[in-house]
Amino acid sequence: MSTRRTNLEILATMTHTQVTFLDHDIVSEVGIKAIGDEVKGLLTANPGIGLLLDFRYVKRLSSAALGMLISVQKLVGMQKGELKLSNIQRDIRQVFTLTSLDKVFDIYDDADDAIASFGNY
Repeated sequence: MSTRRTNLEILATMTHTQVTFLDHDIVSEVGIKAIGDEVKGLLTANPGIGLLLDFRYVKRLSSAALGMLISVQKLVGMQKGELKLSNIQRDIRQVFTLTSLDKVFDIYDDADDAIASFGNY
């Protein structure tokens, strides 16, 4: 089942839920809060799910967005779920590396590799 919101596309399958960010820029506080609320609502309704966040269209990401991702990671961990990130652009990926967030998040070059890894601890 695929659901499209104004800035997210959500695809739920038997093995995982994929959230694709459709915006090029995730920088506004209002937008980040809305994304965080929607993703957290998804997690609350489906505790313990495998969640893939796909950044294929994202060109810019603010530090507030990084904070939201950390908050999502904490919730996923508390629920004993899995969180994967994929398709992060090179410039954004460097930010993850410089801040050591590449060690906090399970990051994949593409969505297919991330999907294949669900359940493989």
